[in-house]
Amino acid sequence: MFQRATLILIGIASAATAQFSTCTMCGDGGDKPSIQSITFRNTGSSSAFVSVTDVSCSGCGTVAPGGNIVLLGSGGSFSGSSGSSGMGMGSTGFPTNTEFNINGQTIELHTSCSRPLGVGTTVGQFTLVEFVTSVRTSASCGPPSPPPGPPACVNDLADCPVAYCPFCVDRFRPLNLRFRLNGGGTAVSPPLAGESDNGEVSGTTVSGTSATVTCGSLFNGVVSLGSEFTINNVRSDGNDVTCNVMGTGSQSITFHV
Repeated sequence: MFQRATLILIGIASAATAQFSTCTMCGDGGDKPSIQSITFRNTGSSSAFVSVTDVSCSGCGTVAPGGNIVLLGSGGSFSGSSGSSGMGMGSTGFPTNTEFNINGQTIELHTSCSRPLGVGTTVGQFTLVEFVTSVRTSASCGPPSPPPGPPACVNDLADCPVAYCPFCVDRFRPLNLRFRLNGGGTAVSPPLAGESDNGEVSGTTVSGTSATVTCGSLFNGVVSLGSEFTINNVRSDGNDVTCNVMGTGSQSITFHV
């Protein structure tokens, strides 16, 4: 994770991710049943304000930890639903991508069933806990099984069991990246350790008490040595991000997202 560069990646916020699950609702071998309802639970430690675009949502609004919201496909019904336009519905009764807005952050969940979707899938701090389709329900599910050994990739660096882990799960891309200005990093020729051809560092070692960090239009500011900063909407400048670190010495760090 850029071990030899001035900046150290310490946090990631990504889009909806599919977790290990013994209970899929659709997407196995091209399985595309009609989805009647999907229940998500706030498994975070704080309340969240959530809305959903183009799908009826019962319970949307401010949801306390442990609270549920229920999304309704075009083949189901309940009273008290809100926020549905019904536009762009696929054969599953849900749009290709269902858009969540959680505390002001937009996250898309792929709901066309072209890939597996089931219990354990997370959207921000919400986790899919129940579903009803035309062919099965989550009531028949067994308990989730743990991943078979170290995961191929992770959604949070806290889950990384080794020095390097890829963090784009099921090709979902990161939204926000948090870095720490480490200082003293050694400039190396590409590729970065563990990054194949996806990143490079050039320049000299950086020292001093602070440095000016510029990452295109994503971040520009003076950062103290040992302090952290966050790059939001990391893909808005394209697939490659270059951060220039100017202090006593300078480095240019490029990585692919």
